[in-house]
Amino acid sequence: MINKLLIVGLVSILTAANPDWNNRKEKVVVHTWEDFSSPRTFLLQDSHEINSSLERIPDMMSIVCPGLYDGDETAIYPRMKKLPDGKWLLLYQGGRLGPRIYATQSEDFKTWSPPCLLFAPYPIDEGKDRICFATADAAVLPDSSILVVASFRAEKGYKNSYGCGLVTRRSTDGGKTWSVPEVILDGPNWEPYLLVLPDGRVQCYFTDCLPSERDSGTSILESYDYGGSWTGYRKICRQYKYSNDNGYKVYTDQMPSFRVLSDGKTIFGFLEARLEPDGQHGKSIYKMSLVWNHGLDWEGLDHSNGTGPLDRKTNVIDGCAGYVSVFPSGEVLISCNINGIFSMKIGDSTAERFRGREWNKDWFQPFSGKGYWGASEIASNRVVAGSMHCKDGLQMGMFFLNRPMKAIKKEILIDGDNIEWNSDEAFWLSDERKGGTTIRFANDGENLYVLCETSSVEKFEGIELIFSKEGADSPQSIIINREHDDKVKSASVVGFTKEGERGVVTEVSIPLSSLSLGGGDSLMFNASHINDRPRKWFDGTLKDEPDTWMKVVIE
Repeated sequence: MINKLLIVGLVSILTAANPDWNNRKEKVVVHTWEDFSSPRTFLLQDSHEINSSLERIPDMMSIVCPGLYDGDETAIYPRMKKLPDGKWLLLYQGGRLGPRIYATQSEDFKTWSPPCLLFAPYPIDEGKDRICFATADAAVLPDSSILVVASFRAEKGYKNSYGCGLVTRRSTDGGKTWSVPEVILDGPNWEPYLLVLPDGRVQCYFTDCLPSERDSGTSILESYDYGGSWTGYRKICRQYKYSNDNGYKVYTDQMPSFRVLSDGKTIFGFLEARLEPDGQHGKSIYKMSLVWNHGLDWEGLDHSNGTGPLDRKTNVIDGCAGYVSVFPSGEVLISCNINGIFSMKIGDSTAERFRGREWNKDWFQPFSGKGYWGASEIASNRVVAGSMHCKDGLQMGMFFLNRPMKAIKKEILIDGDNIEWNSDEAFWLSDERKGGTTIRFANDGENLYVLCETSSVEKFEGIELIFSKEGADSPQSIIINREHDDKVKSASVVGFTKEGERGVVTEVSIPLSSLSLGGGDSLMFNASHINDRPRKWFDGTLKDEPDTWMKVVIE
């Protein structure tokens, strides 16, 4: 009966006239995490062993204030998807618990279309309760259609597990129109997450919960026909918390986010744990866990056979609301909410070693506003998009992946002309006001060549470059400006960057012998714009610790 009411209510709401969009007061709750002794430890690799990091793209940072119905508190729980035609789809909900799900699109990640209402609340039980919608996710399927899934619940009945489930809608025309909603699960849940496997299967992960007992875990449904039908319901991730006063075993592992790693056969997950260190009547805190499933199929768990999966690092991060993305080059990006701040960390292709000195330090935190839930989405080979709400709207941004690169074998004429430079590999150094500088490397066996292209002529006051042979403790500094540095051969002209923007193009030649470098050696490198503000080096680096710098291998 609840399914019939759901579909009838949805269709009637979605065919109604569009309402006016209004601004609202927005509320933000800042979570703080108490100390909790983890049963497992997870040692990060030394900082010199991984040198990929993220850098802001200032021109792509914004706060978006999308439209909402009267009564919805704020736009929250953003989920972004890159569509096959290059556009962006953004999903969000109206308020911390819903009740509506909206969708909007953008061609440039800056200007967004008027929102479309995907799911709207409607009354049940003769108006004594209503169905609400929250925590939507989406996936672009191999046939280019878009599948959206959302959690629904009876507002009053949720605590008793009544009127809850998962519902999907589909678009086959890039989000212009959407199919009639289809219920795919009955039962209490939160935070569904869609993953398309290399073999074409679609997996729907979700928090499978029993609200009255503070009990949860992650369960899965699978579809072999792009979401047309679903099967294989089972719980797959769970950690034991305690047995309550009634002898009921209480578990956690929730808000799932999973990706297939670059090996094509390992599923990596980043899960939130809601924990009560003082037992069932104590205050809840939140931790993050990492899990690995070796294969694309999951072993199911029942309530009596313990926890899973076996390969996991449990409760190692003080945070909540996790998300995972994987770059085409293999790096794994995890993000979560740490004290209300959207926090990101880069790991290697196995998701076993992450940048930084320890778990609770050295996170990339691109937004200043505080909120609850955030997400990321790969935009291109070297760029990832991220978002998290705050009191002013949705914080949106794009971030460049600086990863170790080669100084290609090539002879360069130092004349300020970049036509000889044909490598796609580059570092990006952002300027906190706008734009920034791309930096490329080459060598001819005797000289190290550096190409710096600053995308704004007016702002260019100079760049400081610091070099150090990997493992050595003798950094050398070079200042680049239009007057040049007498220590090195350089040329700087006003022209066009490799990306076609008007800017300052500078070429530099440095003898490899002066840096004690030869073929196969690695160079640690850092840079900073010279301006009237406190100096900013590459994000995630420490000026006096070369092991944290960018890495360049002399080809």
